[in-house]
Amino acid sequence: LSARLHKLLAQHGIGSRRQVEAWIREGRVLVNGRPAEIGHALQEGERVIVDGKDVKCGYVTVPEQHANPKGRTLRLAVAIFPSTSATPAADPFVMEEGGPGGSTLESFGRMLLDAQNPLFSLFRMQRDMVLVEQRGTLYSDPYLSCKEVQKFTIDSLDQLLTQEEGDRRYHEAI
Repeated sequence: LSARLHKLLAQHGIGSRRQVEAWIREGRVLVNGRPAEIGHALQEGERVIVDGKDVKCGYVTVPEQHANPKGRTLRLAVAIFPSTSATPAADPFVMEEGGPGGSTLESFGRMLLDAQNPLFSLFRMQRDMVLVEQRGTLYSDPYLSCKEVQKFTIDSLDQLLTQEEGDRRYHEAI
Protein backbone atom coordinates (compact mmCIF):
# COMPACT_ATOMS: atom_id res chain seq x y z
CA LEU A 1 0.00 0.00 0.00
CA SER A 2 2.41 2.76 1.21
CA ALA A 3 0.80 5.82 -0.38
CA ARG A 4 0.44 9.38 0.84
CA LEU A 5 -2.69 9.62 2.97
CA HIS A 6 -4.20 12.65 1.26
CA LYS A 7 -3.57 11.15 -2.19
CA LEU A 8 -5.08 7.79 -1.25
CA LEU A 9 -8.20 9.33 0.31
CA ALA A 10 -8.65 11.53 -2.77
CA GLN A 11 -8.17 8.57 -5.09
CA HIS A 12 -10.85 6.68 -3.19
CA GLY A 13 -13.40 9.44 -3.63
CA ILE A 14 -13.41 10.67 -0.03
CA GLY A 15 -12.60 14.25 -1.01
CA SER A 16 -10.27 16.21 -3.26
CA ARG A 17 -6.58 16.31 -2.30
CA ARG A 18 -6.98 19.92 -1.17
CA GLN A 19 -10.05 19.05 0.89
CA VAL A 20 -8.27 16.14 2.56
CA GLU A 21 -5.19 18.29 3.27
CA ALA A 22 -7.46 20.90 4.89
CA TRP A 23 -9.18 18.19 6.96
CA ILE A 24 -5.77 16.92 8.10
CA ARG A 25 -4.73 20.45 9.17
CA GLU A 26 -8.07 20.82 11.01
CA GLY A 27 -7.53 17.52 12.87
CA ARG A 28 -10.50 15.80 11.22
CA VAL A 29 -8.40 12.86 9.97
CA LEU A 30 -6.91 10.33 12.39
CA VAL A 31 -4.46 7.51 11.69
CA ASN A 32 -4.36 4.79 14.35
CA GLY A 33 -6.21 7.11 16.75
CA ARG A 34 -3.78 10.04 16.38
CA PRO A 35 -4.15 13.22 14.32
CA ALA A 36 -2.77 12.65 10.83
CA GLU A 37 0.06 14.70 9.38
CA ILE A 38 0.23 15.97 5.82
CA GLY A 39 2.51 13.71 3.82
CA HIS A 40 1.92 10.67 6.05
CA ALA A 41 2.77 7.49 4.10
CA LEU A 42 -0.12 5.18 4.90
CA GLN A 43 0.93 1.57 5.54
CA GLU A 44 -1.07 -1.62 5.17
CA GLY A 45 -3.30 -2.19 8.21
CA GLU A 46 -3.31 1.38 9.52
CA ARG A 47 -6.72 2.57 10.67
CA VAL A 48 -7.98 5.82 9.13
CA ILE A 49 -10.89 7.79 10.55
CA VAL A 50 -12.37 10.82 8.75
CA ASP A 51 -14.78 12.94 10.79
CA GLY A 52 -15.27 10.06 13.22
CA LYS A 53 -15.98 7.51 10.48
CA ASP A 54 -13.70 4.58 9.62
CA VAL A 55 -12.50 4.28 6.04
CA LYS A 56 -10.44 1.37 4.78
CA CYS A 57 -8.80 1.94 1.40
CA GLY A 58 -6.73 -0.39 -0.70
CA TYR A 59 -6.54 -2.51 -3.81
CA VAL A 60 -7.58 -6.01 -4.76
CA THR A 61 -5.40 -7.74 -7.33
CA VAL A 62 -7.35 -9.87 -9.79
CA PRO A 63 -6.47 -11.79 -12.96
CA GLU A 64 -6.96 -9.83 -16.17
CA GLN A 65 -8.61 -12.97 -17.53
CA HIS A 66 -10.20 -15.22 -14.92
CA ALA A 67 -9.67 -18.23 -17.19
CA ASN A 68 -5.92 -17.56 -16.93
CA PRO A 69 -5.28 -16.92 -13.19
CA LYS A 70 -1.49 -17.06 -13.62
CA GLY A 71 -1.47 -14.40 -16.37
CA ARG A 72 -1.42 -10.60 -16.16
CA THR A 73 -3.19 -8.95 -13.24
CA LEU A 74 -5.18 -5.78 -12.58
CA ARG A 75 -5.53 -3.76 -9.37
CA LEU A 76 -9.06 -2.68 -8.47
CA ALA A 77 -9.40 0.15 -5.96
CA VAL A 78 -11.64 -0.68 -2.99
CA ALA A 79 -12.98 1.46 -0.14
CA ILE A 80 -14.73 -0.10 2.85
CA PHE A 81 -16.93 1.99 5.12
CA PRO A 82 -17.57 -0.12 8.24
CA SER A 83 -21.08 -0.21 9.65
CA THR A 84 -21.93 2.18 12.44
CA SER A 85 -23.67 -0.72 14.22
CA ALA A 86 -21.97 -2.72 16.98
CA THR A 87 -23.62 -5.81 15.45
CA PRO A 88 -23.80 -5.28 11.67
CA ALA A 89 -25.26 -7.81 9.27
CA ALA A 90 -22.68 -10.37 8.14
CA ASP A 91 -23.10 -9.57 4.46
CA PRO A 92 -21.82 -6.17 3.26
CA PHE A 93 -23.58 -3.91 0.79
CA VAL A 94 -21.34 -3.83 -2.31
CA MET A 95 -21.63 -0.95 -4.76
CA GLU A 96 -20.32 -0.47 -8.29
CA GLU A 97 -20.96 2.38 -10.72
CA GLY A 98 -23.42 1.55 -13.49
CA GLY A 99 -20.84 2.60 -16.08
CA PRO A 100 -19.57 2.25 -18.60
CA GLY A 101 -16.41 3.93 -17.40
CA GLY A 102 -17.89 5.64 -14.35
CA SER A 103 -15.95 5.78 -11.09
CA THR A 104 -17.67 4.08 -8.16
CA LEU A 105 -15.43 5.92 -5.70
CA GLU A 106 -16.14 9.33 -7.24
CA SER A 107 -19.88 8.68 -7.39
CA PHE A 108 -20.46 7.25 -3.91
CA GLY A 109 -17.41 7.84 -1.66
CA ARG A 110 -18.32 11.31 -0.44
CA MET A 111 -21.98 10.38 -0.02
CA LEU A 112 -21.07 7.67 2.47
CA LEU A 113 -19.26 10.14 4.70
CA ASP A 114 -22.13 12.63 4.60
CA ALA A 115 -24.08 12.20 7.84
CA GLN A 116 -26.89 14.27 6.29
CA ASN A 117 -27.51 11.64 3.60
CA PRO A 118 -30.32 9.56 5.17
CA LEU A 119 -30.16 6.71 2.65
CA PHE A 120 -26.49 5.92 3.15
CA SER A 121 -26.67 6.56 6.90
CA LEU A 122 -29.47 3.98 7.08
CA PHE A 123 -27.46 1.42 5.11
CA ARG A 124 -24.36 1.97 7.27
CA MET A 125 -26.45 1.44 10.41
CA GLN A 126 -27.13 -2.09 9.16
CA ARG A 127 -24.01 -3.28 7.32
CA ASP A 128 -20.55 -2.48 5.98
CA MET A 129 -20.48 -0.63 2.66
CA VAL A 130 -17.91 -1.77 0.07
CA LEU A 131 -17.16 0.35 -2.99
CA VAL A 132 -15.35 -1.43 -5.82
CA GLU A 133 -13.82 0.47 -8.72
CA GLN A 134 -14.28 -1.46 -11.94
CA ARG A 135 -11.40 -2.48 -14.19
CA GLY A 136 -10.05 0.32 -16.34
CA THR A 137 -11.84 3.09 -14.44
CA LEU A 138 -10.40 6.17 -12.76
CA TYR A 139 -8.66 4.72 -9.69
CA SER A 140 -7.96 1.17 -10.82
CA ASP A 141 -4.69 0.13 -12.40
CA PRO A 142 -4.41 0.32 -15.30
CA TYR A 143 -6.70 3.30 -15.88
CA LEU A 144 -7.90 3.15 -19.47
CA SER A 145 -8.66 6.73 -20.37
CA CYS A 146 -9.69 7.95 -23.78
CA LYS A 147 -7.50 10.97 -24.51
CA GLU A 148 -9.75 12.09 -27.38
CA VAL A 149 -12.82 12.23 -25.13
CA GLN A 150 -10.84 14.04 -22.41
CA LYS A 151 -9.66 16.62 -24.96
CA PHE A 152 -13.20 17.09 -26.29
CA THR A 153 -14.53 17.53 -22.75
CA ILE A 154 -11.91 20.14 -21.84
CA ASP A 155 -12.21 21.98 -25.17
CA SER A 156 -16.00 22.20 -24.93
CA LEU A 157 -16.33 23.22 -21.25
CA ASP A 158 -16.94 26.88 -22.06
CA GLN A 159 -19.20 26.24 -25.06
CA LEU A 160 -22.97 26.16 -25.03
CA LEU A 161 -23.71 23.18 -27.26
CA THR A 162 -27.10 21.75 -28.07
CA GLN A 163 -27.58 18.10 -27.17
CA GLU A 164 -27.36 17.17 -30.85
CA GLU A 165 -24.18 19.20 -31.43
CA GLY A 166 -22.54 17.83 -28.27
CA ASP A 167 -23.41 14.25 -29.27
CA ARG A 168 -22.14 14.78 -32.82
CA ARG A 169 -18.82 16.28 -31.66
CA TYR A 170 -18.38 13.60 -28.98
CA HIS A 171 -18.78 10.85 -31.56
CA GLU A 172 -16.36 12.63 -33.89
CA ALA A 173 -13.82 12.68 -31.07
CA ILE A 174 -13.96 8.93 -30.60
